[in-house]
Amino acid sequence: MSTKGKNYWIDNWNGKKYLLEMMQEGKINMQIIGWFGTSKDYSFDNYEQMQHFISRNRRTADRLTCYPLKRIIGTFDYLKENATEYKWTLETVEKYILEDKLQKGEVIITLSTNEKVYDTKRIEELEQQGRIYWNNTKWIERKDKGSEQMV
Repeated sequence: MSTKGKNYWIDNWNGKKYLLEMMQEGKINMQIIGWFGTSKDYSFDNYEQMQHFISRNRRTADRLTCYPLKRIIGTFDYLKENATEYKWTLETVEKYILEDKLQKGEVIITLSTNEKVYDTKRIEELEQQGRIYWNNTKWIERKDKGSEQMV
């Protein structure tokens, strides 16, 4: 729950703002749920609907806390772009991570050199080389000192 407390949110309801605050909250499971709701562009009419959403996703978010947040958000981004033929949930994200689907032949990032990156080991290598970095929402490719490109 947001640090502002239940009564504040009931009196001053703003579902988008609540999700954004969850993304900044100290508890990783709440951050995961906030990022998930934001990536799906969910909207909630009141505090009770938000609490139902949190309750529905808390167990899965708890199970995902052992993975780096950038890997979870990267999976959100991947599914948002590629899962257009079916609805995906936080459980889908968990399945992709557990089955390591993003490391089994599916493109995670295409660099400006047209190199297709298929696995997280290559992502880590590019990050260590300083060619890419994570800005809390997307991988950014460093082209040269003055320009950057989102990937």
